[in-house]
Amino acid sequence: MRTVCRYGFEAMRLHSIRLWVVDDNDAAIRTYRKVGFHTDGRARESFRRDGRWHDMLLMTLLDGELT
Repeated sequence: MRTVCRYGFEAMRLHSIRLWVVDDNDAAIRTYRKVGFHTDGRARESFRRDGRWHDMLLMTLLDGELT
């Protein structure tokens, strides 16, 4: 994850990287936070799986925040 983000900031000259993740995907959220992503928003009940609605989290990482 760090390598992909580093490539985005250094080679592609991005200022921010954004992603959406299902709120109950704890392993992914933990990984994103470890790299430096912050939760910026929540789309309530916007993803349906197995007959149940889930929230989606918007997570962002700005250039210079990569850990």
